Amino acid sequence: LHRDLDRAAERWPEHAFLRRFRAPSWAIARQEIERVLADLILVRGPYARALCLEDGIAASRLAPLPLPPAPTIAAPLVRTGRIRLAGLAAARHGIDTALAAARQLGVTLVVRTGEGTEPADLATQPDVAACDDPSGVPVDAIVCPAICETYASELRTTGIPVIASPMASADGRGPDPYDVSAFAAAISAAVARPVDPLPSIAPLLAAFA
Repeated sequence: LHRDLDRAAERWPEHAFLRRFRAPSWAIARQEIERVLADLILVRGPYARALCLEDGIAASRLAPLPLPPAPTIAAPLVRTGRIRLAGLAAARHGIDTALAAARQLGVTLVVRTGEGTEPADLATQPDVAACDDPSGVPVDAIVCPAICETYASELRTTGIPVIASPMASADGRGPDPYDVSAFAAAISAAVARPVDPLPSIAPLLAAFA
């Protein structure tokens, strides 16, 4: 986590969270002791699993943490011109890249604001809409260019595309959260599939003619 935050803080030094949030040394030491002593380590996603393997933890000691059912969002019948950022609108969830990608694509970014949202005036910026309910406003896709391990519930959404960085995606793959153009291209490709038209009622009308 600290490595990811340090890298992001170099890119976006204006964000206080990226500069200031670091776990205390006692918490890090306790985590390392628990990891050594544990018979089984539950990991919440592929990014966490990859980091454990990188640190020398045997794959046989790792297991996925059970998750609740994935939320479902109905796909809009027509394109809405909106995408939603997963989780709180905060630097760690990639708000800068998400907003830049949305503007590059000419779409509106729907966000959930709250304590920790940066910049503070985000909801008043052009091309941004605030809505706390993930299903409250129809959107074309869920995005999350997170710069560190993230598990917002929207990331497991089914029904519409989910585009996330390797730190947040369900399979540990995804566009680079520091590359706006790559992220925008991934969003564009995901939502480019034509919406299936409603079935014609002509055959039904003919049957009753």
